[in-house]
Amino acid sequence: LGLDLANCLISASRLGGMKIPKRKRLLDEWLCEGDLGYVFAPRGVGKTWIGMALPRAISQNQTLVLWKAGEEKTPVLYVDGEMPLELTQRRSIGLDLGAGSVTYLHHETLFETLGTSLNIGLENHREAITELMVAQPFRCLILDNLSSLASGVVENKGEDYEPIGHWFLELRRRKVTVIVI
Repeated sequence: LGLDLANCLISASRLGGMKIPKRKRLLDEWLCEGDLGYVFAPRGVGKTWIGMALPRAISQNQTLVLWKAGEEKTPVLYVDGEMPLELTQRRSIGLDLGAGSVTYLHHETLFETLGTSLNIGLENHREAITELMVAQPFRCLILDNLSSLASGVVENKGEDYEPIGHWFLELRRRKVTVIVI
């Protein structure tokens, strides 16, 4: 393999004595830096509403319903793959997302600007998002929604979804929190 894995080994006794920094809390105890979470529900029950309320709480360091605010304000990239821009604007204003550091990568803007749609099923699209996340730097990525952003990928078919799963893991290693709707 060409990898010197022996230098990466940690004994259990050494691990027990290591001072490992705690991950930053983004929202209460359940959403921390580098976590991966999924919001799943039937159509029309408000997934996008919760998906847009989360960045408000995360980017403004505010409580959301019963969940306590995290430790600090966290910049969020919200990738919208299907909602009309007009509705995104209306909800963004209604939720006061402009008061925090929330940035949109919207499918309508992408199509108008580049003449294409985003597809995280394609390696070069995943790489472009990763580069954007690192360059800005955004610390939380919300993908709304998986069905519209992963064209040609069967979510329940392992070999189709595997590259996306590996990408999520890479983002988590970079301490980016990923929320998938």
